[in-house]
Amino acid sequence: MNRNLSLTLCIGLVFMIVLLCSTNQARGATRTWTGPAGGDWNDGNNWTPAGYPDPSDILMVLSGSPQAIWGNTTDNGGSITVSGHATSAYFQNLFIGDAGAGALYIENGSSVSNDSVNIGGWSGGHGTVTVTSGTHSIEEWMGIGSQTGSSGEYNLQSGLLSGGPGASLVIGVHGSGIFKQAGGNVTFDGRGLLGEQVGSSGTYDLQDGLLSFRFMNLGYKGTGTFTQTGGTVTANEWMGLGNE
Repeated sequence: MNRNLSLTLCIGLVFMIVLLCSTNQARGATRTWTGPAGGDWNDGNNWTPAGYPDPSDILMVLSGSPQAIWGNTTDNGGSITVSGHATSAYFQNLFIGDAGAGALYIENGSSVSNDSVNIGGWSGGHGTVTVTSGTHSIEEWMGIGSQTGSSGEYNLQSGLLSGGPGASLVIGVHGSGIFKQAGGNVTFDGRGLLGEQVGSSGTYDLQDGLLSFRFMNLGYKGTGTFTQTGGTVTANEWMGLGNE
């Protein structure tokens, strides 16, 4: 066989092997939480199969109450599912779709609590949160579409999204954010902002349920769009349109 042809075939074969390995690595593993109540999220021994929960993994919490005391990320097709009436999870800081695609699912009466949440972090990041039934509690801040070039979407079908004293929900921080509420309740003691920074866009689609903020501003420095086809919206102190 021609030497140059043999060399070309070998290089092509090596490239295919590397590509396949990279693809499999990007997909991540599927892991199920089997740790104790209040166990450490980042301890690989608390998962089956055992291993550190990588951002690209498909992570299932079907029982128990794991705790994560620093930043956790879903990326590159990774997701977190919390499901079950007696199931809960705490993340101090959670990044959904930080630089790639990531998702969080809250189902079947489960509960998730966070100090802060970023949905769609850096440029190219896209995050999705879907609550079909359950409770999502935010202590300080939730941003959707955090940085320029990022995007995020929150879908509340049923259940409760709540913000603690002074907590804010910002839809379109520097990037693009969408919130769709088909039911359930959204209650924040602090601000609700759509389109916070110049060049950002925030969209809220209220179809049913209750939406309540202390302060609400549509189009703060960016573009804010609010559509209501059902449900009830309340701004307990003031609502602003196009602040700057």
